[in-house]
Amino acid sequence: MKGEFILSWKIKILASKNDVPIIENVPLARALYSKIGVDQSITDEFVEPVADVIRWLRAHEKQV
Repeated sequence: MKGEFILSWKIKILASKNDVPIIENVPLARALYSKIGVDQSITDEFVEPVADVIRWLRAHEKQV
């Protein structure tokens, strides 16, 4: 867990330095991490929450 925290902290620092918008949704991130493997499609339960994140990113990409 500690290593994961350090990695996420480093990602946030890099994103901030490069003006990359950051959205934090810890419950969604943890659920995706625990239930979806690498190179797997998301399941139906995650379609709407992930779509919300994509909509947020698209709305904020023009501001960067």
